[in-house]
Amino acid sequence: MKEKRGDDLINFALRWAPFGGPHDDDLLVEFGMTSRTYYNRLARALRVRPASEVGEDMHRTLLGLCYRQEPTSYGPEPSPPAHHPHPQPLH
Repeated sequence: MKEKRGDDLINFALRWAPFGGPHDDDLLVEFGMTSRTYYNRLARALRVRPASEVGEDMHRTLLGLCYRQEPTSYGPEPSPPAHHPHPQPLH
């Protein structure tokens, strides 16, 4: 990975860290990549950059964002389908 690209990934993550990380839509617009690709590349960039450059706590926070499994997309959480104990006839 080019150093400049790694810096861009880290700087973007630093801006979004107070909000729990960027959303999938933001990653597609900014970098043209999925969140899985972004976080894999961000983790790689963080591993080669000394933690002291971004601060030990922030470095740990960003790595934590890389390894979490939850999606970060806009919009409400999908509701589970309504459960009807008895099927309703169609009219």
